[in-house]
Amino acid sequence: MENATLNASTEVPTLRPSADDVTSAPVDESVQLLTTTTNRLWSVFPPVLLAVGTCGNALSIAVLSGSSMRRSIAALYLIVLAVVDTMVLYTGLLRQWLLHLIEVDIRQFSPVACKFHTWIVYATLDISVWILVAFTCERLISVCLPHDVKRHCNEQTSCVVLSVIAVVLMAINSHFIYGLGIEYTTTIVTVSNELDHNRQVTVPRCVPLGKEYEHFYNMVWPWIDLCIFSLLPLLLIVVCNSVIIIKIFESRRKARRIIPSVASSTHPGVQADDTRSRKVSSMTGTLMTLNLVLLLTTMPICAYHIVEPYYATIFDESSEQYDPKVTAQFKLAWAIVNMLMYINNSINFLLYCLSGTRFREELSNLILRKRYSLPVTPTQTYQSARIQA
Repeated sequence: MENATLNASTEVPTLRPSADDVTSAPVDESVQLLTTTTNRLWSVFPPVLLAVGTCGNALSIAVLSGSSMRRSIAALYLIVLAVVDTMVLYTGLLRQWLLHLIEVDIRQFSPVACKFHTWIVYATLDISVWILVAFTCERLISVCLPHDVKRHCNEQTSCVVLSVIAVVLMAINSHFIYGLGIEYTTTIVTVSNELDHNRQVTVPRCVPLGKEYEHFYNMVWPWIDLCIFSLLPLLLIVVCNSVIIIKIFESRRKARRIIPSVASSTHPGVQADDTRSRKVSSMTGTLMTLNLVLLLTTMPICAYHIVEPYYATIFDESSEQYDPKVTAQFKLAWAIVNMLMYINNSINFLLYCLSGTRFREELSNLILRKRYSLPVTPTQTYQSARIQA
């Protein structure tokens, strides 16, 4: 866990001393077990998620940029989602891994790093969620208005929607830019050598400046962030998916009413409707899988940020209510909810492979093209031109 606990979608530090900076009394075995488990989580899972997320997002971009899927509006949303998820992993998860691995925090370098790094992490996390909301709305329009989908959902419209999402969410999270800053605190640590003694150490911390702003993001911002990062997006996603499911069942029920001879014939209109229905069903399955994973991975960290501020006195070793066991439990819970949240930004490629038939086909074609493609010599090109002539 960080030296400063965070209070929003992922990480805003609060004014709490770390157990590593203050000399503490011997702890019991349960606290040691909790601490060991927490350290192992921060040591093992971040590099795995970074590797899986980086390779998966790169492969997703390669497949979705293929000639057959490049013209799809859904591909545009998923490509941007892969780029944003990669930014989340390398700004948020990488920072926390380095913090626990070598105890280096980029936010402590300068006030600018403190402000802008926090802002970028929160903004990219929110943008990632709302890209899925926009993608879900686009699927809803394509199902409800199949004949007018090209007029309502095209590349220009999608670019405008993505730009509006990015600008609005960066503006909402801009309070970190003027609200956070570096504060230097003096703590007493024990130096182990031939003569054990205590010494004072000045530690920079990225903290909220001012009591009013501290109260805002400790007590008010977690609820706002819960709505922006979780509740409102999930509500829109559930409503859109419900309408999509209803429309798909209605279209299938209408298809069964078609005269059997016509339905089983090779009528071009019937074949076109059947092909479109299969594409919509495949994309809808992929979308619902993404939405379900989003629900399961983001709700825990939002709940943590709402509950955690009420235990501030228990985390403070200078307080009479300090409880090392409860503190260790919250550190473990913080590690778990972070791993869950970053899983959502790491495994989209695997979800595409599991739920998207068309994505699997394009991935297979991409692998086969790379494997069996042979270099073309000038002689072969000349002979091919003669044959065509």
